[in-house]
Amino acid sequence: MEKRPGTLKTELSRFSVPILGAIIFLVIVLLITAGCKARASTKTDQARPPENLNTLAPSVTPEPIETATPTPEPWYTFEAPFNAEITPIPAQATRLELGKDVQIWLLMGTDKEAPYTGRIMAMHIVFVNERLAKAAMISVPPNLFVYLPGVGMRRLSTSLALGGMELVSKTLAYNFGIRPNRFILSHPSEFQNLVDYLGGIDVSVLFPIKDACGGIPSGIHALNGQRLLCYVSYISGDDEVDRTRRQQEVLGLLLQKLVQNGSLSKLPNYYTTFEPRMKTDFTLADMLGKIPFMLRLGDTSRISYALLGWDALVPWMLDAKTKSQVLLPLQPASGELFAAALAFVNEASSLSEIVLTYEAQATQAMAVIRTAQSTPLIPVPTAIAGTATSTSAANATPSPLLPTPTPQYPTPGIGTAYPLDSTLPFSTVVYGTSYP
Repeated sequence: MEKRPGTLKTELSRFSVPILGAIIFLVIVLLITAGCKARASTKTDQARPPENLNTLAPSVTPEPIETATPTPEPWYTFEAPFNAEITPIPAQATRLELGKDVQIWLLMGTDKEAPYTGRIMAMHIVFVNERLAKAAMISVPPNLFVYLPGVGMRRLSTSLALGGMELVSKTLAYNFGIRPNRFILSHPSEFQNLVDYLGGIDVSVLFPIKDACGGIPSGIHALNGQRLLCYVSYISGDDEVDRTRRQQEVLGLLLQKLVQNGSLSKLPNYYTTFEPRMKTDFTLADMLGKIPFMLRLGDTSRISYALLGWDALVPWMLDAKTKSQVLLPLQPASGELFAAALAFVNEASSLSEIVLTYEAQATQAMAVIRTAQSTPLIPVPTAIAGTATSTSAANATPSPLLPTPTPQYPTPGIGTAYPLDSTLPFSTVVYGTSYP
C-alpha cells in the first residue's frame, strides 16, 4: 500500500522535543554570527581608504629622498655707483657656471714695487682643470673701461688700488661673469729676478722696438730680466692689445722654461725668495702640490692662449682735450671667449711623451739636490773665498738658495716615481704618476 506523505505538522511531530530544540538553537546562533560579521565588515569598509585616491580623498605626498647635491656658491651683490657716470653702465654679465673641476687663477703684475700697490700692468685669467691637466689663458688689457661695483666706470687697472683683491674680483664678476679662486700678484723686481734665476728667456720679436729697451730688432733674442721687463712693459701709442699679446707670449715661454731641465725642483727657493714681497694666496704646500700639473702643461697642446683683442673691444675717447683713449669690452664677444676657454679645459685629451721627459728630469734634479743637502758642507778657506772681485760679484747672475748641480737628464720614455719629503704636510707621489 502506497505511503502518503504526511503534513508538516505530522512530520514535525516525529522529532523529539530535545532534537527540535537543538535545531532551533543552531539556527539562532548562525543568524547572530552572520549579523556580527556584517557589522564588522561595515566598520572595516568605513576605516579603509577609498581605492580612488585622486577623486575621493587627498593624496599623501611621500617623503623626499635626501641626495648629496652641492650647495651653489653664493654670488656677489653689486653696489650702485656713487655719482652719475660719463658713459652708461653696461648690464651685468651672465654668470659662467664652471663646474666642480674648474678653477680660475688670476695672474697680475703691477707697475710699482712693494709695498706700494700701483696700477695693474698685466692681467691674465687662467681656467684650470687639474683633473684633466688642461689650462686656458685669457689675457685682458688693463686699460679696459669697465664698471667697478660701488665706484663707477673706471679703468680696470685702478681696481686693485681702489679696493684690493675684493674689488678686482667683483669687477671681473660683474663685467665677465667670472670670479677668481686663486691669485698671484707680482711686482717688477720679482718678475725680473725670476727671469735671471732661470738664465734668461729666448723671445721671438715680431715688431722691433727702437726707442726703448736698448733697442730690440726683429728676430730671436736672449733677454735677461731687465730687458724682458722692458719688453713686456713697453707700449707704442695706445696699443694695449699688442702689449698684452707680448706679455702672454712671455708667460708661455716662462712656463716652458720652468718645466724643463728640472727647474721646478728649485720651487721652494723661488717661493722663499719672492713670497715676502709678492702677494698670493698660494702656500708653499699648494705650490709643491701643483708640480705634477705644471709638468703636464709642458705639453703645449694642453694649454690654450686667447686674447681679449680688437674683435671683442671698441676704442672710446675718454677725454677730447688730452686725447686719452680707453677700451670698452663687448659683452657678447667676451662672453664667447670665456665660454670657449671653459669648453677647452673640460675636454679630455691624451698626454704627449714629452711629459715623461719633464717628469724624469724633475725627478733626477730633486734626487741630486737631496744628495747635495745630505752631504756635509766643506768650509772654504778665507783666502780662496775672498779672491772674487767686486766687479764679478756685481755682474753675477742671482742663484737659488739650494745647491744647483747639473744632473745628467734621462732620455724620453723614462718616468720613475719620486715621493715628496715626509716632513711636508702631505705625502704623495709627485713625478711620473699616471694621469687621465
